[in-house]
Amino acid sequence: ACASAVLPLDDESDGYLIVTNCVERTGRVCWKRTGLRGPWAAALFGDTALVTERDAARVSRIDLLTGVTIDMFGVGTLKSPRGIAVGPTCEVVVADWETQLVHVFDRQGTLLRNIGARLLTNPLGVCVDGRGVVYVADYGANSVSVLDGVSGARLVSIAVPGGPRAVTVTQRGEIVISRKSPHHTGLLVVR
Repeated sequence: ACASAVLPLDDESDGYLIVTNCVERTGRVCWKRTGLRGPWAAALFGDTALVTERDAARVSRIDLLTGVTIDMFGVGTLKSPRGIAVGPTCEVVVADWETQLVHVFDRQGTLLRNIGARLLTNPLGVCVDGRGVVYVADYGANSVSVLDGVSGARLVSIAVPGGPRAVTVTQRGEIVISRKSPHHTGLLVVR
């Protein structure tokens, strides 16, 4: 089984990532310029970070020890990638704002399938639980869509006033939703 941690990035990151070997050597955080264009989110995958690049419309695989880009994928498929997660079978799942889809890639970056067609409006965040169920923070629809990770069928939709930006699922099965709008800010936990 694969495990990953998701790191939200923002426009202020300006293409920098923390380089882990510097922390181990010096005991302080070091930032390494990676040349990323519009980084949005990152999922840790082994000794690499998979980073969605909004402005370059791709995912870059970055070596966390050196900060060097190993490879890129999703070019030509992705239009405005946002959230990213790695599922239990090591599939890489990317929410795409512009295509209104969730793209599923294998661990090498080959497109396997698209899910969420005609179900999503503006997907921002995405996560995958231990069973392979995909949770999509759909900002434009003010909801979190829970999708079958293979067929893409919507299993349930959870209304989220204020537009969800990110979503994750705890080991206890609680859905944690981050939202930010003029009237709604903070975390919402669905049990």
